Amino acid sequence: MKRFLIIGINSDRPDLIQLLPENQEFKYLFLNYKNRQLNTENLRSGDEFIYWEDFKSAQKLLSEIKPDKTIFITAESYLEVFLLMLCRQKSILTYHLEHGVKTYKTLELRNKLDSSQAQLSPEVTFSYKLWHKLFIIRTWLGLSEKKIAYQYYKTRSQKSSFDTHLLIKSPLRRPEEYITFSTKIFECQKKLDHLNNDTKIHYVGFPNIGKYLDIIAPSSLRKRIILIDQPFHEQGVFGWTKEEKKNVLSSIVSIAIKNNLDFYIKPHPVNDRKIYHEIEGIKIIEGDLLDRLPEFNIYIGFFSTLLIPLACLKNVVIFSLNSVTSSNEEVYSDLVDEGVVQKLSDVKDLNNHLENLESLLKSQNDIRDKFIEDWVYRFDRHYSTRMTELLSTGIINNSY
Repeated sequence: MKRFLIIGINSDRPDLIQLLPENQEFKYLFLNYKNRQLNTENLRSGDEFIYWEDFKSAQKLLSEIKPDKTIFITAESYLEVFLLMLCRQKSILTYHLEHGVKTYKTLELRNKLDSSQAQLSPEVTFSYKLWHKLFIIRTWLGLSEKKIAYQYYKTRSQKSSFDTHLLIKSPLRRPEEYITFSTKIFECQKKLDHLNNDTKIHYVGFPNIGKYLDIIAPSSLRKRIILIDQPFHEQGVFGWTKEEKKNVLSSIVSIAIKNNLDFYIKPHPVNDRKIYHEIEGIKIIEGDLLDRLPEFNIYIGFFSTLLIPLACLKNVVIFSLNSVTSSNEEVYSDLVDEGVVQKLSDVKDLNNHLENLESLLKSQNDIRDKFIEDWVYRFDRHYSTRMTELLSTGIINNSY
């Protein structure tokens, strides 16, 4: 049985656990931080949560766990990077596994808004802080590349993870191989990790995108419009405020009424739903959106991962709200540049686009195949097959 040490997946993210294919010959060991009250119901049979603080050093961790390979969802903290360097030193293969859609432009902007260097929550106990410091020292003493490790430690203690990755270009602080969804999705990580063309990259497509193959696209225009919401005003990012959010939603309601359209919202789990109830004319969709997709042609969104499979469907048009705030930040513009999403510089632009909807639908259909190739890799059901083959053999059969 192959043993995989997983860094960066916690029990509250079952969607990330699903990135790893089920296989009786695989055992996943999820390395977690302090919280021992983890919800284990999302674990699959044979898998385990293990804890950093149960080990005195990364050397002790590897000697007891004995992983065949390590998979890093993140490699940013001192602990993660020192462990990664030790795995490379001991010739334990290290992967970086993509877990969502991100763009370099957005990471750059978020870094400007929050360039936190914090490694530990202020609520942690003195004993945990002491363990943390001793773990780092013991691990560092056992590293062959102490200079690079110290350079990372010193820089990360003064800079954000984003800035640190830009400054520390040594390949020793990053995984050896990369598992990613597609060529376009990988561009951000490639730039962030200073990767060259010799880097070993494995394209596996999007997890769970196969379920969208069963969606019967509406053949005619539907009299409804849906917003795939994001918690930007709740997080205080990209110029969004509560008042501006209410104004935008009210404007969309007015435009929907004018065009005889029903207006629906699919909330993000952390959206402030009180706003929706303060505005008459909004219908909320709870639960899984999948079964409701055939009801819609017209989508409004930002740049959530959900927009990627929506853009693969036929007879669909997507509008972006990323540029309608007073700050007018040009974030998440990649899908607009690709032509699969229509930019709204002002909410009022939506009304003009709706008058030209059939032409937009046709243009979307015309570029759909190229978008799938660049952004999705394969619009099929073989993600798990590719992942299983890669983790078993180290290569992927490209015949499917």
